[in-house]
Amino acid sequence: MATATERWTVSSQLSLGVDVEVARKEWDVIDAADELEAVFAAGVARRGELHPRWPQLKCTNVVVVEKPGPTVYVIGATYDNSRRAAGRGNETLEERPMRMQWFATLTEQRIETTAGKPKFPLVNSAGEELPDPVIQTTPQLQLVVRRWEQDYDPGLALAMMNRVNDADFSIKTGRRSRTIKRGQAKIIHITPVQEYSVDEELVHVEYFFEFRENGWTTRVMDRGIHKRLADTKSTRFEDKDKIPLSSPIRLDGQGLALDGPYRIAGETGAGTPDGAERLEGEFAVFLEYETLEEVSFSRLGL
Repeated sequence: MATATERWTVSSQLSLGVDVEVARKEWDVIDAADELEAVFAAGVARRGELHPRWPQLKCTNVVVVEKPGPTVYVIGATYDNSRRAAGRGNETLEERPMRMQWFATLTEQRIETTAGKPKFPLVNSAGEELPDPVIQTTPQLQLVVRRWEQDYDPGLALAMMNRVNDADFSIKTGRRSRTIKRGQAKIIHITPVQEYSVDEELVHVEYFFEFRENGWTTRVMDRGIHKRLADTKSTRFEDKDKIPLSSPIRLDGQGLALDGPYRIAGETGAGTPDGAERLEGEFAVFLEYETLEEVSFSRLGL
C-alpha cells in the first residue's frame, strides 16, 4: 500500500511575483504501483481548491515532479491567485471567451430510401421505393465552438443533435455576425470537452456543426416501373405487347410517365408525394425531400 509524506519545508513557503502569489505542496510517496496510485495516496487537492494556509490561492496544477525509484514518486501541487487559477472559481463567463474553428470537407453520404425516416420516406411519384440507393457527394463546412458554461444540459443535447435549424439564425464569426439560412445548419453533437466534477463552477462545452449551402435536402430523379392515378393503387407499365416493364422509366413527379408511349392523354396522376417538392429539370423531373427534423437554434444562444 502506498504511503505519502508531505514536504513541509516546501508547503510553508509563499512566493511573490508580479501581480501573483504562488505556493507549492509536495509529497514523497513510496510503494506506489503507478502514478495514479501515488496521486491518490498523496491526497492531492483538485484544481480550483483553496490552499489550506493561504485561502486567496487556488490549485492550478497537479503533476508528478519526479520518480526517484520504481515505486517512489514525488507529487506536486501548485497554487496561485493568477487569472488561470480564477478560471475554476471566481472568473466570470465573460472573461472566458467562446472559441471556434472552421473546417471545409467534401462528404459522400448514402441516403436510405426505406420508410420510417424521421420525416418522410423517399418514394417516387407512384408511391414506390426508389429503385436504387441514393449517394450524395456534398461540399460542406464544419464548425467547432467551445465555450465555458455554468452547467451541461444533456436534455438540450439530445433535443438538438442530428437536427437542422427551422429558421434563419445569426452566429458570430469574428467581429461580425453572419446569418445562416433555414435548413443550412445541422448539429452533430453537444458534449463536454473533457471530464469534470459536479462541483466545478464552469463546464467546457463543445458544439459541433455542419453547414451545407442547399441544406440537408435529398434530390432524386423521379422514375419507376409503376404509374399511379388519382384515387387508385399503382399499376405496372406495360409495353405495346402488354408485357410489364422491368426497367424504370422517367416519371412526371405526379405519378405518370413523363413522356413517350407510356403517357396516356386524359389520365390524372396521384400528385406529388408527401414531403416532396417537385422540380422540373431539362430532361427529367426531380423530387426533393427534407430528411431531417427542424428545431429552433435560438436555444443555443450563439
